[in-house]
Amino acid sequence: MFLHQRQVIHNDIRCENILYNKNGEIKLIDNTIEKSNEIYHLAPEQLSGTAYNDTVDVWSLGIMMVELANLMRGSHL
Repeated sequence: MFLHQRQVIHNDIRCENILYNKNGEIKLIDNTIEKSNEIYHLAPEQLSGTAYNDTVDVWSLGIMMVELANLMRGSHL
């Protein structure tokens, strides 16, 4: 929400780009050095090359939540 209020699209929300510390602070980073080779976290409009908006971050957040749920139950996406 903070980024979207400032008209910024993160475009790569995934577990590897979320950091947290012992104080419970969460930081969203853009790890450009280690870009994912897997494209399933990208929204369909990104893959098709059409125009997109901040809803692509909602898509990738949803995919990340599915990944986390699968890890918690011991399976993989």
